Amino acid sequence: MLKVLRPGLARLLTPAGRALARTPLTPNMLTVIGAVGMTAGALSLFPTGHLFAGTVVCTVFVLADMLDGVLARLQGSSGPFGAFLDSTLDRVGDAAVFAGIAIWLATGS
Repeated sequence: MLKVLRPGLARLLTPAGRALARTPLTPNMLTVIGAVGMTAGALSLFPTGHLFAGTVVCTVFVLADMLDGVLARLQGSSGPFGAFLDSTLDRVGDAAVFAGIAIWLATGS
């Protein structure tokens, strides 16, 4: 499935990646920003019952996080540390979403 979607996503994200490549933002910085935003959005909005707003915020930060690979390829800075950081922080974001929903369900808000 990803092999089918990857060319289309790359075509969509490359212009944004080119614009980001002209800034001092690094792919690792973008990864951390995406993970922190995702975690903050999920853990602040989902437990309070703001499911739609939480989904919108998390979607925005997931889209931002998708740009880190594009930016790394465009800057020629992809490497094992960036891949490790990205995959690790993606799991942190996933855990935050599940934790936020679990807290919402447990508290009955």
